[in-house]
Amino acid sequence: MNRSFKNAGRKHSTAKWVVPAVFPQTYLNIAAENGHSPDAVLDGVDLLAGGMWRVHDMDIADYECLLDRLLTLLPDRGIGFEAGWRLPPTAFGSLGQALLSSPTVGDALIQCQRFWHLYGVGLSLSVETDDGYCSITLDILFHVQRRHRQVILECALTCLYRCFVSLSSTLQRDGEMLLDWPEPIYGKKLREHIGAVSFNASRCQYRFPDHLLQEPSALSNSIGYRNAIEQCLHKEAFQGKQALSTAVLVEQKLVLEEGGYPCFDQVARLLHMTPRTLRRRLQQEGTRFGRLLQTTQCRDALRLLERTDLEVQKIALMLGYTEPANFTRAFQQWRGQTPSQYRQARINLT
Repeated sequence: MNRSFKNAGRKHSTAKWVVPAVFPQTYLNIAAENGHSPDAVLDGVDLLAGGMWRVHDMDIADYECLLDRLLTLLPDRGIGFEAGWRLPPTAFGSLGQALLSSPTVGDALIQCQRFWHLYGVGLSLSVETDDGYCSITLDILFHVQRRHRQVILECALTCLYRCFVSLSSTLQRDGEMLLDWPEPIYGKKLREHIGAVSFNASRCQYRFPDHLLQEPSALSNSIGYRNAIEQCLHKEAFQGKQALSTAVLVEQKLVLEEGGYPCFDQVARLLHMTPRTLRRRLQQEGTRFGRLLQTTQCRDALRLLERTDLEVQKIALMLGYTEPANFTRAFQQWRGQTPSQYRQARINLT
Protein backbone atom coordinates (compact mmCIF):
# COMPACT_ATOMS: atom_id res chain seq x y z
CA MET A 1 0.00 0.00 0.00
CA ASN A 2 1.05 3.57 -0.55
CA ARG A 3 -1.35 5.73 1.39
CA SER A 4 -0.98 8.64 3.73
CA PHE A 5 -2.09 8.82 7.33
CA LYS A 6 -4.17 11.86 6.45
CA ASN A 7 -7.74 11.71 7.71
CA ALA A 8 -9.88 13.72 5.34
CA GLY A 9 -12.67 13.83 7.89
CA ARG A 10 -10.64 15.62 10.55
CA LYS A 11 -11.76 19.12 11.36
CA HIS A 12 -9.41 21.86 10.30
CA SER A 13 -9.13 23.01 13.93
CA THR A 14 -6.68 20.22 14.71
CA ALA A 15 -4.28 21.25 11.94
CA LYS A 16 -2.70 23.87 14.21
CA TRP A 17 -1.36 21.19 16.58
CA VAL A 18 1.96 19.64 15.56
CA VAL A 19 3.43 16.84 17.66
CA PRO A 20 7.22 17.10 18.25
CA ALA A 21 9.18 14.35 16.49
CA VAL A 22 10.53 12.91 19.76
CA PHE A 23 7.14 11.29 20.45
CA PRO A 24 6.48 9.41 17.16
CA GLN A 25 10.18 8.50 17.06
CA THR A 26 9.92 6.87 20.49
CA TYR A 27 6.82 4.92 19.52
CA LEU A 28 8.50 3.65 16.37
CA ASN A 29 11.51 2.54 18.45
CA ILE A 30 9.18 0.49 20.64
CA ALA A 31 7.56 -1.08 17.58
CA ALA A 32 10.96 -1.91 16.03
CA GLU A 33 12.10 -3.64 19.21
CA ASN A 34 9.00 -5.81 18.98
CA GLY A 35 9.55 -6.93 15.41
CA HIS A 36 7.62 -4.23 13.53
CA SER A 37 9.86 -2.20 11.25
CA PRO A 38 9.23 1.53 10.84
CA ASP A 39 8.49 0.92 7.15
CA ALA A 40 5.74 -1.54 8.03
CA VAL A 41 4.26 0.70 10.69
CA LEU A 42 4.34 3.84 8.56
CA ASP A 43 3.02 1.90 5.58
CA GLY A 44 4.37 3.96 2.73
CA VAL A 45 4.18 7.38 4.33
CA ASP A 46 7.03 9.53 3.01
CA LEU A 47 8.97 10.00 6.25
CA LEU A 48 12.20 8.28 5.24
CA ALA A 49 15.41 10.04 4.31
CA GLY A 50 18.70 8.82 2.88
CA GLY A 51 18.03 5.17 3.61
CA MET A 52 17.83 5.96 7.33
CA TRP A 53 14.39 6.19 8.87
CA ARG A 54 13.67 9.25 10.87
CA VAL A 55 10.48 11.02 11.77
CA HIS A 56 9.64 14.68 11.52
CA ASP A 57 7.05 16.55 13.53
CA MET A 58 3.56 15.16 12.88
CA ASP A 59 0.18 16.79 12.70
CA ILE A 60 -2.56 15.35 14.86
CA ALA A 61 -4.30 13.45 12.05
CA ASP A 62 -1.10 11.55 11.25
CA TYR A 63 -0.29 11.06 14.91
CA GLU A 64 -3.67 9.51 15.70
CA CYS A 65 -3.30 7.13 12.77
CA LEU A 66 0.15 6.16 14.03
CA LEU A 67 -1.34 5.43 17.46
CA ASP A 68 -4.04 3.35 15.79
CA ARG A 69 -1.40 1.19 14.11
CA LEU A 70 0.56 0.74 17.30
CA LEU A 71 -2.49 -0.12 19.39
CA THR A 72 -3.34 -2.79 16.83
CA LEU A 73 0.19 -4.18 16.66
CA LEU A 74 0.95 -3.91 20.39
CA PRO A 75 -2.37 -4.14 22.24
CA ASP A 76 -2.86 -4.12 26.00
CA ARG A 77 0.73 -3.26 26.93
CA GLY A 78 0.47 0.43 27.77
CA ILE A 79 2.45 1.97 24.93
CA GLY A 80 1.77 5.48 26.27
CA PHE A 81 3.31 4.61 29.60
CA GLU A 82 6.17 2.76 27.90
CA ALA A 83 6.96 5.75 25.66
CA GLY A 84 6.78 8.18 28.57
CA TRP A 85 9.13 6.00 30.60
CA ARG A 86 11.69 6.17 27.78
CA LEU A 87 11.60 9.97 27.66
CA PRO A 88 13.72 11.43 30.47
CA PRO A 89 13.94 15.21 30.88
CA THR A 90 17.04 15.29 28.67
CA ALA A 91 14.86 14.20 25.74
CA PHE A 92 13.27 17.66 25.80
CA GLY A 93 16.39 19.70 25.18
CA SER A 94 16.72 23.06 26.88
CA LEU A 95 13.42 22.67 28.73
CA GLY A 96 14.59 19.40 30.27
CA GLN A 97 17.91 20.99 31.22
CA ALA A 98 16.12 23.93 32.85
CA LEU A 99 14.01 21.59 34.95
CA LEU A 100 16.89 19.37 36.01
CA SER A 101 19.16 22.28 36.98
CA SER A 102 16.46 24.22 38.87
CA PRO A 103 17.32 25.26 42.45
CA THR A 104 14.16 23.66 43.89
CA VAL A 105 11.21 21.53 42.86
CA GLY A 106 9.05 24.67 42.95
CA ASP A 107 11.41 26.50 40.59
CA ALA A 108 11.30 23.54 38.20
CA LEU A 109 7.51 23.66 38.23
CA ILE A 110 7.53 27.38 37.45
CA GLN A 111 9.76 26.81 34.40
CA CYS A 112 7.67 23.82 33.35
CA GLN A 113 4.58 26.04 33.26
CA ARG A 114 6.44 28.88 31.58
CA PHE A 115 7.83 26.83 28.69
CA TRP A 116 5.29 24.00 28.53
CA HIS A 117 4.11 25.16 25.10
CA LEU A 118 7.49 24.26 23.58
CA TYR A 119 6.84 20.52 23.90
CA GLY A 120 3.40 19.99 25.44
CA VAL A 121 1.70 20.72 22.15
CA GLY A 122 -2.08 20.49 22.33
CA LEU A 123 -1.98 19.71 26.06
CA SER A 124 -3.12 22.05 28.78
CA LEU A 125 -1.15 22.11 32.03
CA SER A 126 -2.61 23.64 35.18
CA VAL A 127 -1.19 23.73 38.69
CA GLU A 128 -3.08 24.18 41.93
CA THR A 129 -2.13 23.90 45.57
CA ASP A 130 -4.87 22.83 47.95
CA ASP A 131 -5.34 20.65 51.04
CA GLY A 132 -1.61 20.20 51.45
CA TYR A 133 -1.02 18.95 47.90
CA CYS A 134 0.39 20.43 44.72
CA SER A 135 -1.48 18.98 41.74
CA ILE A 136 -0.33 19.15 38.11
CA THR A 137 -3.33 18.49 35.87
CA LEU A 138 -3.13 17.65 32.17
CA ASP A 139 -5.81 17.49 29.51
CA ILE A 140 -6.01 17.58 25.73
CA LEU A 141 -7.09 20.77 23.97
CA PHE A 142 -8.97 19.00 21.17
CA HIS A 143 -11.22 15.97 20.88
CA VAL A 144 -9.53 12.65 20.13
CA GLN A 145 -10.71 9.09 20.35
CA ARG A 146 -10.89 7.79 23.89
CA ARG A 147 -8.11 5.25 23.45
CA HIS A 148 -5.85 7.85 21.83
CA ARG A 149 -6.49 10.23 24.70
CA GLN A 150 -5.48 7.55 27.16
CA VAL A 151 -2.18 6.92 25.34
CA ILE A 152 -1.34 10.62 24.99
CA LEU A 153 -2.08 11.53 28.61
CA GLU A 154 -0.41 8.41 29.97
CA CYS A 155 2.74 9.30 28.06
CA ALA A 156 2.70 12.95 29.15
CA LEU A 157 2.08 12.19 32.81
CA THR A 158 4.79 9.56 32.87
CA CYS A 159 7.22 12.10 31.35
CA LEU A 160 6.28 14.55 34.11
CA TYR A 161 6.73 11.86 36.73
CA ARG A 162 10.20 10.96 35.44
CA CYS A 163 11.19 14.61 35.46
CA PHE A 164 10.12 15.41 39.00
CA VAL A 165 11.40 12.23 40.64
CA SER A 166 14.76 13.05 39.04
CA LEU A 167 14.75 16.20 41.17
CA SER A 168 13.89 14.54 44.47
CA SER A 169 13.66 10.92 45.59
CA THR A 170 11.04 12.04 48.12
CA LEU A 171 8.67 12.76 45.25
CA GLN A 172 9.00 9.15 44.14
CA ARG A 173 7.96 8.00 47.60
CA ASP A 174 5.20 10.52 48.34
CA GLY A 175 3.85 11.43 44.89
CA GLU A 176 0.79 9.91 43.24
CA MET A 177 -0.49 9.65 39.67
CA LEU A 178 -4.25 9.88 39.08
CA LEU A 179 -5.89 8.75 35.83
CA ASP A 180 -9.55 9.24 34.88
CA TRP A 181 -10.16 5.87 33.20
CA PRO A 182 -10.67 2.33 34.54
CA GLU A 183 -7.62 0.29 35.46
CA PRO A 184 -6.17 -1.38 32.33
CA ILE A 185 -4.64 -4.84 32.04
CA TYR A 186 -1.18 -3.36 32.52
CA GLY A 187 -2.15 -1.49 35.71
CA LYS A 188 0.15 -3.67 37.80
CA LYS A 189 3.11 -2.71 35.58
CA LEU A 190 2.38 0.97 36.15
CA ARG A 191 2.41 0.51 39.91
CA GLU A 192 5.64 -1.47 39.77
CA HIS A 193 7.37 1.46 38.05
CA ILE A 194 5.55 4.47 39.47
CA GLY A 195 4.23 3.35 42.83
CA ALA A 196 0.98 5.05 43.81
CA VAL A 197 -1.41 5.08 40.84
CA SER A 198 -5.17 5.61 41.16
CA PHE A 199 -7.73 4.98 38.41
CA ASN A 200 -11.27 6.29 37.84
CA ALA A 201 -10.18 9.68 39.18
CA SER A 202 -11.97 12.90 38.29
CA ARG A 203 -8.94 14.26 36.40
CA CYS A 204 -5.55 13.19 35.08
CA GLN A 205 -2.85 14.58 37.30
CA TYR A 206 0.36 14.03 39.20
CA ARG A 207 0.32 15.31 42.75
CA PHE A 208 2.60 15.44 45.74
CA PRO A 209 2.72 17.12 49.19
CA ASP A 210 3.10 20.85 48.63
CA HIS A 211 5.91 21.21 51.18
CA LEU A 212 8.11 19.39 48.66
CA LEU A 213 8.03 22.48 46.43
CA GLN A 214 10.80 23.79 48.70
CA GLU A 215 12.85 20.62 48.27
CA PRO A 216 16.31 21.37 46.78
CA SER A 217 16.87 19.76 43.40
CA ALA A 218 19.38 16.93 43.41
CA LEU A 219 20.94 18.27 40.20
CA SER A 220 20.74 22.01 40.87
CA ASN A 221 23.26 24.12 38.96
CA SER A 222 22.90 27.89 38.80
CA ILE A 223 24.96 28.36 35.63
CA GLY A 224 23.24 25.50 33.82
CA TYR A 225 19.86 26.84 34.99
CA ARG A 226 20.46 30.33 33.58
CA ASN A 227 21.85 28.97 30.31
CA ALA A 228 18.94 26.56 29.87
CA ILE A 229 16.36 29.30 30.42
CA GLU A 230 18.15 31.49 27.89
CA GLN A 231 18.07 28.61 25.38
CA CYS A 232 14.36 28.12 26.04
CA LEU A 233 13.78 31.78 25.31
CA HIS A 234 15.74 31.47 22.05
CA LYS A 235 13.74 28.39 21.07
CA GLU A 236 10.52 30.17 21.94
CA ALA A 237 11.47 33.12 19.74
CA PHE A 238 12.66 30.87 16.90
CA GLN A 239 9.60 28.64 16.68
CA GLY A 240 7.49 31.62 17.44
CA LYS A 241 5.31 31.74 20.48
CA GLN A 242 3.90 34.71 18.65
CA ALA A 243 3.12 32.37 15.75
CA LEU A 244 0.39 30.84 17.86
CA SER A 245 -2.80 32.73 17.13
CA THR A 246 -4.55 34.54 19.94
CA ALA A 247 -7.42 32.08 19.53
CA VAL A 248 -5.08 29.15 20.24
CA LEU A 249 -3.64 30.95 23.28
CA VAL A 250 -7.17 31.49 24.58
CA GLU A 251 -8.02 27.82 24.07
CA GLN A 252 -4.95 26.88 26.07
CA LYS A 253 -6.22 28.91 29.01
CA LEU A 254 -9.80 27.62 28.86
CA VAL A 255 -9.18 24.70 31.19
CA LEU A 256 -12.16 23.19 33.00
CA GLU A 257 -11.60 23.32 36.74
CA GLU A 258 -13.96 22.44 39.56
CA GLY A 259 -15.20 26.04 39.58
CA GLY A 260 -15.81 26.04 35.82
CA TYR A 261 -13.94 27.89 33.07
CA PRO A 262 -12.07 31.17 33.52
CA CYS A 263 -14.09 34.17 32.34
CA PHE A 264 -13.05 36.56 29.58
CA ASP A 265 -11.36 39.03 31.93
CA GLN A 266 -9.50 36.21 33.71
CA VAL A 267 -8.21 34.85 30.38
CA ALA A 268 -7.07 38.34 29.40
CA ARG A 269 -5.08 38.60 32.64
CA LEU A 270 -3.58 35.16 32.12
CA LEU A 271 -2.41 36.29 28.67
CA HIS A 272 -1.09 39.59 30.05
CA MET A 273 -3.49 41.60 27.88
CA THR A 274 -6.21 44.09 28.59
CA PRO A 275 -9.74 42.84 27.81
CA ARG A 276 -9.93 45.45 25.05
CA THR A 277 -6.72 44.16 23.41
CA LEU A 278 -7.85 40.55 23.64
CA ARG A 279 -11.23 41.35 22.12
CA ARG A 280 -9.61 43.28 19.27
CA ARG A 281 -7.13 40.50 18.45
CA LEU A 282 -9.86 37.88 18.39
CA GLN A 283 -11.93 40.09 16.08
CA GLN A 284 -8.91 40.44 13.78
CA GLU A 285 -8.72 36.64 13.60
CA GLY A 286 -12.41 36.39 12.78
CA THR A 287 -13.52 34.79 16.02
CA ARG A 288 -14.75 35.71 19.49
CA PHE A 289 -14.43 34.45 23.03
CA GLY A 290 -17.91 32.90 23.16
CA ARG A 291 -17.21 30.80 20.08
CA LEU A 292 -13.92 29.52 21.53
CA LEU A 293 -15.67 28.73 24.81
CA GLN A 294 -18.29 26.70 22.95
CA THR A 295 -15.56 24.77 21.13
CA THR A 296 -13.96 24.00 24.47
CA GLN A 297 -17.28 23.01 26.05
CA CYS A 298 -17.92 20.62 23.17
CA ARG A 299 -14.48 19.04 23.58
CA ASP A 300 -14.96 18.58 27.30
CA ALA A 301 -18.54 17.36 26.89
CA LEU A 302 -17.38 14.57 24.58
CA ARG A 303 -14.76 13.54 27.13
CA LEU A 304 -17.12 13.65 30.11
CA LEU A 305 -19.86 11.73 28.30
CA GLU A 306 -17.42 8.82 28.02
CA ARG A 307 -17.76 8.50 31.80
CA THR A 308 -20.97 6.59 32.42
CA ASP A 309 -20.76 7.36 36.14
CA LEU A 310 -21.64 11.00 35.42
CA GLU A 311 -25.26 11.91 34.75
CA VAL A 312 -25.91 14.23 31.80
CA GLN A 313 -27.38 16.81 34.19
CA LYS A 314 -24.18 16.78 36.24
CA ILE A 315 -22.08 17.23 33.09
CA ALA A 316 -24.25 20.19 32.05
CA LEU A 317 -23.60 21.88 35.41
CA MET A 318 -19.86 21.17 35.23
CA LEU A 319 -19.74 22.86 31.82
CA GLY A 320 -21.56 25.96 33.08
CA TYR A 321 -25.13 25.20 31.97
CA THR A 322 -27.53 25.82 34.84
CA GLU A 323 -30.38 24.43 32.71
CA PRO A 324 -29.70 20.92 31.29
CA ALA A 325 -32.09 21.66 28.41
CA ASN A 326 -29.77 24.44 27.23
CA PHE A 327 -26.86 22.00 27.25
CA THR A 328 -28.89 19.49 25.23
CA ARG A 329 -29.76 22.13 22.62
CA ALA A 330 -26.15 23.27 22.38
CA PHE A 331 -24.89 19.70 22.06
CA GLN A 332 -27.38 18.99 19.27
CA GLN A 333 -26.01 22.00 17.39
CA TRP A 334 -22.45 20.71 17.88
CA ARG A 335 -22.97 17.03 17.11
CA GLY A 336 -26.42 16.61 15.56
CA GLN A 337 -27.64 14.38 18.40
CA THR A 338 -28.50 14.67 22.08
CA PRO A 339 -25.89 13.96 24.78
CA SER A 340 -27.73 10.75 25.72
CA GLN A 341 -27.79 9.59 22.10
CA TYR A 342 -24.07 10.28 21.76
CA ARG A 343 -23.31 8.38 24.97
CA GLN A 344 -25.40 5.38 23.91
CA ALA A 345 -23.72 5.30 20.50
CA ARG A 346 -20.31 5.25 22.22
CA ILE A 347 -21.44 2.44 24.54
CA ASN A 348 -22.63 0.40 21.57
CA LEU A 349 -19.15 0.68 20.01
CA THR A 350 -17.43 -0.86 23.04
